[in-house]
Amino acid sequence: MAELHYSNGSLADSMEYNFTRIADVICSYEYPYEPVSTTSIAIICMLAVFSVVGSIGNILVIYVYAQRKDHLTSSVFILALAGTDFITCLIVIPYTIVSIYENYVLRFDAVCKFYNFLITSNVPLSAFIMVAIAVDRYICICHPFVHILTVPRAKTTVSLLGAFACVLGLITALNYDVYQTFPEIALNVSNGSTLEQCELIYTGVCVPTNKIIPQSFREAYQKVYASFFLISVLLVIGLYSVIYRSVISRRAKRQKQKRTKQFSTTMVQTDETTQITSINHTATSTSGAVDTNVEIKENGSCSKVVTQKLNNGETVPLKSAPPKNTLKEKKDHVLLANIKMAIMLCIVTVVFIIAFLPAWLMALEWITYHEFGFYIYFIYNVANPVIYAFMNPTFRNDLLKLQSCGNGR
Repeated sequence: MAELHYSNGSLADSMEYNFTRIADVICSYEYPYEPVSTTSIAIICMLAVFSVVGSIGNILVIYVYAQRKDHLTSSVFILALAGTDFITCLIVIPYTIVSIYENYVLRFDAVCKFYNFLITSNVPLSAFIMVAIAVDRYICICHPFVHILTVPRAKTTVSLLGAFACVLGLITALNYDVYQTFPEIALNVSNGSTLEQCELIYTGVCVPTNKIIPQSFREAYQKVYASFFLISVLLVIGLYSVIYRSVISRRAKRQKQKRTKQFSTTMVQTDETTQITSINHTATSTSGAVDTNVEIKENGSCSKVVTQKLNNGETVPLKSAPPKNTLKEKKDHVLLANIKMAIMLCIVTVVFIIAFLPAWLMALEWITYHEFGFYIYFIYNVANPVIYAFMNPTFRNDLLKLQSCGNGR
């Protein structure tokens, strides 16, 4: 996604600069040195803060979720997302800092390819995981009884998405090189009366070339690569819209059932009063007194117990009402937990869209390129741990336990 394009034509026309032959068909060209601008220094400082804060935050997320034994698919996806963010903050951002400081002169071909592999595989992987999370929340909330996405399948999904992202990164890496092809460039040093030709020119600048992959394929690939962001965003927005409609519909249905239940409970209580009065009258006239008690169990459920005290002092239960802590209430509790998790992960997705949208539009040249605004997208890799800390009380509690364990040592 973060591709900087340089013009090759200016180099081909700059015959006043001296080229140095370093092999039979390879020449070397050095760009004039340019001091680091004030804007670049500000970007470097910003990225340095992102790198430190993001590395610490994401390693805490990885540690906390790796220790959990809940066996939830959401934990698998959050771990994958935190791992992607951690690699970005620990490796990709420092690489970017060096690249900006050196005016994008990476000098070594392997370094150039590795950097572009990382940055163009991590970005789509984050987007793909966002889609997987949205699908997971959709299944959990809209189809809670359909167990399609299990933990093993979630791990397999992350592995396949990672492999596909690596393929995208590899294609991009093959497009970039520190050598440029200029078959028509003539060296300014003559050998007798013959001018020698340079087929490759070493510039040290990591830019797209046509040496391995033709330009037509590269242009088509860039369009496909850019479309992944748009497709991912549309899928996520669509899925969360369906989730929102489902939650609103269920809430309205629950409120309607609650009103109906309140009316039914009033009628049942009237019948119970009549029934208990009848029992009391019969039992008192025969064997002894009848008491109605409420029994509270250890799990918090309540039940109504009607007992009869016999003449010999023994107490015999006559009637026991069914527990109120029913299976439906447990299902509602699980649904509520899934909704809370969906809200948190939806906010993560919104931050992803806001962070990457300007850089995506600049890469497509739909808006004017601004260097500082372009690199703002790295804030997404830092924001996720902050979102978890503010919106997930379980995550906060686990962090406090981690801190208390550290203090205990």
